[in-house]
Amino acid sequence: MVCWLTGLDVGRAPWDVPENGFSGLSLAVNGGECVALAGPAGAVSAALRILAGDERPSCGAVRVLHAGVEVEVTGARPERLLEIRRITIGTVESGRRLPPDLTGIETVAGPALRAGRAWDPAADTARRVLGALGVPGTLFHRTIGHWPAAERRKLPAALAFAIDYPVILADNPLRGLDGAGRRGVERLLAQAVARGSAVVVAGDGAHLAGRAVTVAVAAVPSSPAKRCAKRRDANFAPEARGGICYLNPS
Repeated sequence: MVCWLTGLDVGRAPWDVPENGFSGLSLAVNGGECVALAGPAGAVSAALRILAGDERPSCGAVRVLHAGVEVEVTGARPERLLEIRRITIGTVESGRRLPPDLTGIETVAGPALRAGRAWDPAADTARRVLGALGVPGTLFHRTIGHWPAAERRKLPAALAFAIDYPVILADNPLRGLDGAGRRGVERLLAQAVARGSAVVVAGDGAHLAGRAVTVAVAAVPSSPAKRCAKRRDANFAPEARGGICYLNPS
């Protein structure tokens, strides 16, 4: 069985909010497994950001199997993290900002295009995923800035299934969704596990996991050199950054 994601004694100093600090998080997530992170919401969300490479831990290390090689996410250069996020790690994050002037198909096809897939199969997958989440077909080619709020809330989940990521990190993947959206996310997560992806879920959706790992709140010494450095400008949600064009020019 392939171990896709490993955390080794990971900790985060509570330098912003005390409830966001934790220590001693160790886990190994195999392909075909869904694991829940349990604990205070702030600490769990911070742990998921660290596992994804969006934030540096105060201590410990995170490793992921990327392109057949175990790579340490902790301390990786931004361009390396971009590569990992394009190919290996998909995330569900409700606060993700997206360009309002792209259509639904263009938005959800983006991850596949950045991973090197051609436009037609990327668009076909986008239609399938949006349909699975209960998004009406009449919205597919409308810019997402004009979508109803209830349907826009489904887009962060759709992006995590735009390609078959080997690792999926889902923070509250069901929060704020209507019945069709919740059922769709549950089915897509189950399909990801069935095809051999390693899934880590937290919050609203943790009931889908086969086992849980506790994120324990504890004091971690904070120093300027060890403070978490958020990396959203470097590698998070590159489709929302200016100057990057990933659409098919035709």
